[in-house]
Amino acid sequence: MPVNVESSRSGTPTSVWERDGRLGALGPFDLDGIDSVIVVAAHPDDELLGAGALIAQCARRGLPVCVLVVSDGAGCHVPGGSPATGRWTEADRPDVTELVHQLAPHAAVEAFGFASGTLAEHRSGVGTALDAAIARSAVNRTLVVAPWRGDGQHDHSLVGAAAAAVAERLGLELLEYPIWLWHWATPHDDEVPWESFVALPADEGSTAAKGAAIESLVASAADDIAEHGAGRRHPEFLKHFERAREVFVRRRPVHDRLDAEHFDALYSLAEDPWGFASRWYEVRRRSVLLASLPDERYATALEIGSSIGILTEQLARRCSELLAVDLSAVAVDRAKVRLADAPNVTVQRADVAENFPAGRFDLIVLSEVGYFFTRPVLDRVVRDILDALNDAGTLVVCHWRHTIEEYPGTGDDVHTVVDETRELTRLVRHEEEDFLLDVYSRDDRSVARRTGLL
Repeated sequence: MPVNVESSRSGTPTSVWERDGRLGALGPFDLDGIDSVIVVAAHPDDELLGAGALIAQCARRGLPVCVLVVSDGAGCHVPGGSPATGRWTEADRPDVTELVHQLAPHAAVEAFGFASGTLAEHRSGVGTALDAAIARSAVNRTLVVAPWRGDGQHDHSLVGAAAAAVAERLGLELLEYPIWLWHWATPHDDEVPWESFVALPADEGSTAAKGAAIESLVASAADDIAEHGAGRRHPEFLKHFERAREVFVRRRPVHDRLDAEHFDALYSLAEDPWGFASRWYEVRRRSVLLASLPDERYATALEIGSSIGILTEQLARRCSELLAVDLSAVAVDRAKVRLADAPNVTVQRADVAENFPAGRFDLIVLSEVGYFFTRPVLDRVVRDILDALNDAGTLVVCHWRHTIEEYPGTGDDVHTVVDETRELTRLVRHEEEDFLLDVYSRDDRSVARRTGLL
């Protein structure tokens, strides 16, 4: 899955998707029982391409529609952008309100104005703005429609995750619309969520309204796309949104967290389901984590989500007493075997969301586990962690950053929650495309100061 995609580059032709019989056989989704709809867009025109027919159908039914546009769209890769760059410029960017009103003349449109390409830097602000706007507009049976979190574009994933978190908190139904998936994937790719796809039934008037709005979108470009389309594939990109039926990812209800049975089943299928012992990615990630610890040794430590004990084994060399806990009884049994010769390690099955381990710790490690919790549960677990951390203790948070469909949250969400507590000083941030590592402490001294070099 790509993390940055461009409509100016050749992608999967629409004919490839149309030939796959599954696309035409998707289960239906209709607006029966819905009182209002809130459509969230990461960039201007996302709402049109991904949910334009749905917005038009709402207007035809008399359903209130509110469109929330997070970024200003400047500099985004979009169909109809300048031929030299494939991006909107300040001058030729379309007016999102005019486009939306072509679909639903009475729709409310709110633009947050965050700069495109900087949403990751303003993650907390984006979440706060969406939370307030959705809560303000929602009623009992409001449908939230947002970018698909697996779309392969950073802003889409971030905004989709933020909108999903708000929908979950408020108990609102959620649909997610793919845009870039059709461009970079093929029907047989594992990332395509066929089991979660639903289609909005065709409505001739709504489809026509969407088509007219797309024509307006393209016409708003500073240069005529017809002169440059052959090499840039914009027309082919737009064909993905000319289908009579719009396709959405319908989210199944998410439980508070993935339960013990889920993880026990994974471990029953494989000795090491995530390849902790064999993958260079995992070996390297552990090395970065261990090298980032500000103290050479710790008296007491807690590892949350210890799995089969690979990281536990290495942490044990730097801890006098280490408690390693995991939700899966199968994983705990394997970790006990691995650590049988480490008398300073205690491995226990524990559900930290229900019964956080007793005691106080100089080091707590929350690695590759926080995204298994929904936001309310994660908030509670982080609160318990802070209460259990000694005054000069170290908290390490490390997570995979790419979206995984069945997980309630994302790695970046976990780090945002810890940041927002503002109770600890962040000593280290290691940020890559694949994982994020933060090291926090109430002791704000650097390693040089801790060890007397300064």
